[in-house]
Amino acid sequence: LIFEARLDLNSGDDRGVIERLSIRTTLLDSSESANLLLGRAYEDLSETNRALSYYHAALRINPESWKAHNAVGAILVDQNRLNEAVRQFSQVIQINPSDSVGYSNLGTAFLRLGKVNDAQDSFEQALQKRASAEAYNNLGVAAYYQHEYATSIPFFEAALRVRPDGDKYLAGLADALRHFHRTALARQGYQQALKLLDRRSVSRPLRPEERARRARCLAWLGDRSGAASVINAAAAQFRTDQSVLYTAGILAGIEGRKKAAADWLGKAVRYGYPGALLRQDPDVRYLDGLNVQPTR
Repeated sequence: LIFEARLDLNSGDDRGVIERLSIRTTLLDSSESANLLLGRAYEDLSETNRALSYYHAALRINPESWKAHNAVGAILVDQNRLNEAVRQFSQVIQINPSDSVGYSNLGTAFLRLGKVNDAQDSFEQALQKRASAEAYNNLGVAAYYQHEYATSIPFFEAALRVRPDGDKYLAGLADALRHFHRTALARQGYQQALKLLDRRSVSRPLRPEERARRARCLAWLGDRSGAASVINAAAAQFRTDQSVLYTAGILAGIEGRKKAAADWLGKAVRYGYPGALLRQDPDVRYLDGLNVQPTR
């Protein structure tokens, strides 16, 4: 039954997983794997509180399950409960110290808390455990938020050598190049990221964060009307997505609409965007003197 549920999950049939497992109370009372699978299915459907309850059930069955601690931590990060997430990822490292996942996720939690030096240390440890595109990218992001663009650029380039189709890595590299005043190279990066996103949109709808990234690329290439069209459509469909709200704020700032920018970014914070990270964001410098508060 668990094997069949795992196949359903891998094929994207989250409802099938729920139908198979949710009525198996005896199995759920004793199986860590069943609870993890059911939690993942609910998480895929954005029912994160229900997912969290099954991940906690998995921990009650096996308190030493690093996978359950990691799953709980990931949801806590999404809910901006960052100090709680730090505790969960610290448990992952304690239980499974040879894997990079705990260090990587701990670094993400630290970064969202604005503890960039701690984040950088964790990301470096993750890279030592396993070299990966995400590990290189994370170090690039940490250096970027420290405004150390010359340091961040080689990390983004390393991420792209591992995964050349990473539009996120291309956009990160382009942002760093833009702030490092390498305008022509930055434009090339944004253009390549757009090509990858456009190609992906043929096979499946873009996720909210991908649509937001597409809008930012268009904006930094000077296509403000195209960027506005993309983000307005995304904001209408994903009203509480923090990446969409953040991007709407950035676009308003580019256009000089500081009050609108502050309002959008305040809403992004209200729905989980980390305020500490916002204060270190080099693209939010135009908001100096404005009071960004969490708003509905």
